[in-house]
Amino acid sequence: MNTRTQRKQKPITTILVKPAGPDCNMNCAYCFYLDKQSLFTESKVHRMSEELLEILIRQAMEQTDDFINFGWQGGEPTLMGLDFFEKVIVLQARHQHGQLIGNGLQTNGILINPDWAKFLHQNKFLVGLSIDGPERIHDHYRRMMGGQGSWAKVRDAAKLMLDAGVEVNALTVVNDFSAQFPEEIYNFHKSLGLNYMQFIPCLEPDRAQAGQPAPFSVSAQSLGNFLVKVFDLWAADFKNGVPTTSIRFFDSVFFRYVGLEPPECTLQKECGTYVVVEHDGGVYSCDFFVEPDCYLWETYRPINWLSS
Repeated sequence: MNTRTQRKQKPITTILVKPAGPDCNMNCAYCFYLDKQSLFTESKVHRMSEELLEILIRQAMEQTDDFINFGWQGGEPTLMGLDFFEKVIVLQARHQHGQLIGNGLQTNGILINPDWAKFLHQNKFLVGLSIDGPERIHDHYRRMMGGQGSWAKVRDAAKLMLDAGVEVNALTVVNDFSAQFPEEIYNFHKSLGLNYMQFIPCLEPDRAQAGQPAPFSVSAQSLGNFLVKVFDLWAADFKNGVPTTSIRFFDSVFFRYVGLEPPECTLQKECGTYVVVEHDGGVYSCDFFVEPDCYLWETYRPINWLSS
């Protein structure tokens, strides 16, 4: 007799999709995902087919009842082109059976133009824009393929989307350099109108020295000092007891404090907030574990996940 405790199966409510795989039109020094190209050697260019896109959306809808959220990420998902995302909306409507559907797009902003901004607003996409602060901070690591800075294009993309009414969050990587400038970064985001901020600590292994962090990684002390200063800035901006800016990590801490499940997955009791689907249909538990030994295809095959 099997005496193991049977765990309740968690419903799938969020799917992180990488339709262009690890492909990107930038070459950020601290990027952890560009190296994933070595896993997909069948082609130098990685794109999800429309056939696979429909299988993904159909099966996701079949396996959810009330709500499903699609997060489109990369690499850089806008490399798929606007036509691809217009197809996403059509397919979601085709296979919907009463669920609420959410869409999020994480982008570096380089390809955002008025047509993109109009589409994102009309279809209520929540956009996470990768921006590390003012020019000298942002361009320290976030550069184009030719080495030129990317800040001006990203700033313009932020203004364009905000003016079009798009809901935009600032996604800021806290690295060894940017950690020195919490006040400058926070105030810059506010000046652009980016009042929703997510600060992501950069901690990557050094490729040259096993067991050591990469030089651009932020230390625990520097990250702590950065967050303490940002907390003071955030608290000082309260009006009548209500925050005027949102810091995702602080929101998550308070969720946990009052006994609610926090939105920040690192503060949750267990992993499993979402699954990741790569451009070729491979399913993984997290985009930090897109590795051959973390491949979940066999786990999901019994429920027909992404199989035709």
